[in-house]
This record gives sequence, C-alpha cells and structure tokens, in this order.
Amino acid sequence: MLKYSTDKTLVPFFPPPEELSLLIMGYILCDADLKIEGASKSAAPLLDLPPEALQKGQSLFKVCLPLVGNEAQIEAIRAGQLEHLLLEQVNLERQGAKSRYLNLCLLLQPPGFILLLSDVSQASLQQQQVCQQHNELLLLHEKLVLQNDQLQSLNRELGELSQRKSDMLAIATHDLRSPLSGIIAYADLLLDESIFDPLTPDQRLPIESIQRQGKNMLDLVDTLLDLRRLDSSEPQHQNTINLDMLVQWVIRSLQDQAKLAEVTVTYQGAEQPFVVLGDSEVLQQAVGNLLSNGLKYTGRGGEIRLRLFVPPALPDLLPPLDPTLTWGCLTVTDNGPGIAPDDMPHIFEPFFRTKEVRLSGLPGSGLGLTIVQKAIHQHGGRVIAQSQLKEGTTFTIFLPYVNQEAE
Repeated sequence: MLKYSTDKTLVPFFPPPEELSLLIMGYILCDADLKIEGASKSAAPLLDLPPEALQKGQSLFKVCLPLVGNEAQIEAIRAGQLEHLLLEQVNLERQGAKSRYLNLCLLLQPPGFILLLSDVSQASLQQQQVCQQHNELLLLHEKLVLQNDQLQSLNRELGELSQRKSDMLAIATHDLRSPLSGIIAYADLLLDESIFDPLTPDQRLPIESIQRQGKNMLDLVDTLLDLRRLDSSEPQHQNTINLDMLVQWVIRSLQDQAKLAEVTVTYQGAEQPFVVLGDSEVLQQAVGNLLSNGLKYTGRGGEIRLRLFVPPALPDLLPPLDPTLTWGCLTVTDNGPGIAPDDMPHIFEPFFRTKEVRLSGLPGSGLGLTIVQKAIHQHGGRVIAQSQLKEGTTFTIFLPYVNQEAE
C-alpha cells in the first residue's frame, strides 16, 4: 500500500498491527465464463476450502455457493449495466467452529471477473451485539416507562390520601377547638371566687387539673393547625420583615418566662439591616419555639445567646445552599444538658421527644422543632442543630434576605 509523504513522494504505508488483524482479504480471478484462472493464498481459507478446490478451470459457482441465484446481476455486470455485485455479511457456517461472515464483491476485470473476499466476522459480531444491546435497552426502556406510569399513579393516590388526611385533621382539630375552649372557660368560671364561693382544696384540685389539661389539649390543637398551615410550599402572607426587630420582639414577649426560669437571655444584633421576605407570624413562631425550648430545658442559672449575622462562608449542606443568594444566620445557643448523638437525627420529627425529656415530666407535644423546620423551609431557608451532652445545643437558621429596609 502506498501513500504520499510530506515531500510528495510515494512511500510504502503499512497499517498498524491492530488494523492488519482486522484486514483479512483475498481474491479469485475468473474468465468471462466465471471459470477460475487464479486466486490468492488467503482465498481458499476464507471460503473454508482446501487449496486444491480453487484449481484453474473450476466453476466459481461451485466454490462460492452464495453467488448462485445472482446470475441476472452477473449478466448485467457483463453487459456494463451494473458496476458490481456486492453480497454483505454472508454467513459461512462451519461444523465445530464459529460462523464466519464475508463480504463478497464481484467486479468486471476484462477479459473476465475478479471476486474480492473480505472477512468481516468481528465487525458483524460486534454489530449483532450492538443490535442485541439496543433491543435489550428498548425492552428496559419500556419497563421503565411502565414503572414510571405506575409510580405516578401511586404518587397521585398518595397525594389524594395525604390531602384527605390533612382535611380530616383540619376538621377534627377545628371541631375540637370550640368544646375545649368551653371546658377551659367553665373551669375558669368555677375557679373565679368573685362569682362563686371559694372552693375547698378537694374541689379546687380536680377543676385546676381540668383547666390545665384543657389548655394543654388546646395548645396541641393549635399546634396541629399550625402544622397544616405550614404544609404549603410558600407562606400565606408575603411581606418584608426586619428580622432584627422580629427577634427583639420575640425576646421581649418571653421575658416573663425567662425570669420565671431564671435563665439569662442575651442578643447580638446584625451590623446591617437584615430584611427577609415572608410571613412575620410564622417566623415569630419559629424563633419563639427555639427560644422557648431553650428556656424550658436549660435549667435555672443557665444562659441563652442569640446572634444575627452574615456568615463569612456557606457551610457544606445537602442539598447545598444556593450561592447566588445572600444568606444570613440566626443562632440560638444554650448551655443546657445537650442532646444525645443517637437522638440528633430525629429531633425534627413530629412528636419526637428524647427519653430524658419524657422522664423529666416536662410538658410538650414534640412538635415545636417540627414547626421550626417547616416554617424555615417554607421561607426558602434551612435549620441545623449541633449539640454536645452536658455542654449545650446550638440551632442555626439560614435565611435568604433582601438588601432593603423593612417597610
């Protein structure tokens, strides 16, 4: 094989060895009547014949059976009406051996013909494998489409069931609210000594228990209603909120509870206006729940520190915080008993309460942190917790804020 070098002279060109291994070819020369005149050494092995089978004068049709039935095309080649006859991927089955695939090309070579043989077994097998893999992928695609349809149907059913559950919960909690309020009001009325005669200790004790348990139930009903309201993807009300002022308001509203618990609350505000977009009532409840939890569990003489600031770098979270937004942080840190490592993955789950809290007898529904997480997620933010036993707990809220003063 020849090719031009850079100086335009003809030089021998040899394909790389890996190409030569694939380049298995041969030829047979015939006269005008397709009688063999000569053949290359590789021709007989390609046709799986002994060398003596390609003797001069032998009919080409006898040694190359795939040509039988193509006499009309051969006559067209002889008459100049057809350039060549090409038979692709002819399967030569051999006993006890792998099938061989040949490409046969018959050309006019005056005064006779030349039959070119090329072994394409490897390429043919690869093509068959590709076709098989393609068919398997098609079947897999059909199965995936079917499974996807089934999953979508199940998701629709689950969505409908979830909506029904939510509606039933809303109806039940709403219907419970009125009778509970009535029970509490009657208990308050019975305990009011300006209206009725003073009660004996034996009379007062069960009525105070009814009053206390009724208020606990009413708080639970209100909390469940809050959870349902937070199931929506966006806040019901969208206003610009100065988070610094909101945090200060929450601290003031819980001052009496802090004094009663004998816990010191300190706050370090942001150095710049921190304005977020959302529902102020929902965010007040989220911050209030964190501060109220700290007051409940820190213990007398403890301390809770709140800090509002812009983080120097975003933490590695999954999923990550959007780096195109401007993020602010609110941390609520206490020096209470802390949370056990085994409990940390579950603290935001509904109704979860640690073993220590349950044994302490402190009241609570286990929904406070669930409300915090849902409220912050509803505002496009994230809340994380870090804790060590006997050293305290820190809750960090990340919220995207807008660069403008709150209205």
